[in-house]
This record gives sequence, structure tokens and C-alpha cells, in this order.
Amino acid sequence: MKCKPACASLANTKSEGTIHPRSKKHVGDRLGTAAYNTVYGGTHAYTGPTLAGCSVTVSVLRIAFNTSLLRGDSIVLQKYSNPIYTEHIHGHAGAAIHGGSRLYVQTNASNFCMETYVNAANTSGPRYCPTWAGGPGPVSTGNTELDQGWIYLNITAATASGVTVDLTPLHGATPTAVRYAWGVTDCCDLSDPDLYVSHGCIANCPIMSSSNL
Repeated sequence: MKCKPACASLANTKSEGTIHPRSKKHVGDRLGTAAYNTVYGGTHAYTGPTLAGCSVTVSVLRIAFNTSLLRGDSIVLQKYSNPIYTEHIHGHAGAAIHGGSRLYVQTNASNFCMETYVNAANTSGPRYCPTWAGGPGPVSTGNTELDQGWIYLNITAATASGVTVDLTPLHGATPTAVRYAWGVTDCCDLSDPDLYVSHGCIANCPIMSSSNL
């Protein structure tokens, strides 16, 4: 019964509860596909594109995906719009730039951190990067740019097992890190009135497999 106040506070919001869609059909479809192709005799793909590696030239970043896991599927680049500024929507995300290709790079390796933390012993001090996230641990380095400097780039093409990213906006700088659809809401179209009602965000991700995984 303790959940009633929480449920009441979220009544009439799009999801009536954080990021979980009311309709579970899309989630069930993916789980069913995975189960069939791993346990019940299926031979097709059971997961979406999985990173295998990348290569870089002055103007192009090529990202390759695991062909064994694709199991005959090919990479599909879905059409995406330009990134837009979206105001805070309760249960979705704070005000920020959303949409676009969902692909960003850094060009300064010292700024890389998968997730920054605040030192519990000095909460007013600078954030630090844990060892599991690529940093030195709970020792302040004085770097106030941790996890900053991410540059938005366009995905220009897809091959059977990879995608091509345009690096010309970097003006010759070399990518030191890449991230794609990093946040919970990165693939969300927050202007869609049916988001989290009849479908989740994954349908809007640009990089998909030919079997919609």
C-alpha cells in the first residue's frame, strides 16, 4: 500500500512511472526472438549489432560490428533528424540536446571517464573517475573537464557489418573515445506523444539490424 502515493504522483504522466512503457509488446518481441534463437532451435540473430572494432582516417571513422553475432543480418542505418533542444519532461529526461545520430566523440583522452563520482569524504570537492570507469580512482586530479568535450557527429552510411562516421567537423583532430546512445533517453523522441505509452525509445535508434534488433 506504500506505493499508492508514488503512483498517484505520477498519474497522467506519459508513462505513469519513470522510463518503462505501458506496452510491453516490443520488449516481449525482442525477448521472444532471443529465446527462440538461443534455446529453442532458431539459427538467426538473437541480439542487435555488437561492437567488434573501429578504424580511423583523417576524415572517416569506421565502426565494425560482430558478424558472428549478426548471424546473416546486416546493419541498417535508420533515418534520423537533427538534434534538438528539448525541455524537461517528467519521467523522461532533463532539458538537453536530444536526438540526432546519438554518436559523439572526444578528442582529449585525459577527459575520458565512463562515469564520474563525488568523493564521499569530500562532497564539496571535485568529481573523480573510478578505476572501473577508466580513471585513477578516488583521487582528485583537478581535472574539471572529466566526461566533457563530447562532439556530435553524423553517421553517413552503413555497410553489411558496420557504419561510417564523418570526422570533418574535427578539423584533423583524432577521436580518443566514442559513445553512442549513451544515456537512458538518448534514442527517445521526447516530442512524441506516444513515447512510453505504445512504444519505448529503441525504435528510434539509428543503428539497427535488418531483423529490427
